[in-house]
Amino acid sequence: MATFSGTFINKVDRKGRVSVPASFRTVLSTLGQQSIAAFPNPTGTPALDCCGADWLDKVGQLLGSKALYQAEYEAIAYLILGAAQPLSLDPEGRILLPQGFIEHTGVTDSAAFIGIGERFQIWTPASLKKMTDEARANSAANIAKFNELLREAGRS
Repeated sequence: MATFSGTFINKVDRKGRVSVPASFRTVLSTLGQQSIAAFPNPTGTPALDCCGADWLDKVGQLLGSKALYQAEYEAIAYLILGAAQPLSLDPEGRILLPQGFIEHTGVTDSAAFIGIGERFQIWTPASLKKMTDEARANSAANIAKFNELLREAGRS
């Protein structure tokens, strides 16, 4: 599995273009992708979730395996599949952020990228700092949950 990792801050030009970090482009290339799928984070945070088409396909297959017309699964489909837009990488490795995504995130002159495994997110630098500060404040509880996942997977 190719993994997006690291945190980067890149400038956004006046046209709304931003360079995807080189290491993220390498992951996309490994996956055979020349574009990303992006959608507003479905939990309501002011971030964009970004992934390759393969991850979006997995979500579609998972949701498709559930009973038709179950409200909770349809809601997830609306928030992820219905909101996802393909963003092509230009020859310089930039994407053009649609106006609706700029409004959702509040991104203006710079964008913060954070890798979170099979996906990465785009935030304003200030919002990302606030989120990571909150994650650190809750780290003991989060690490306990992660250790439980490792035990369930037989990896501790």
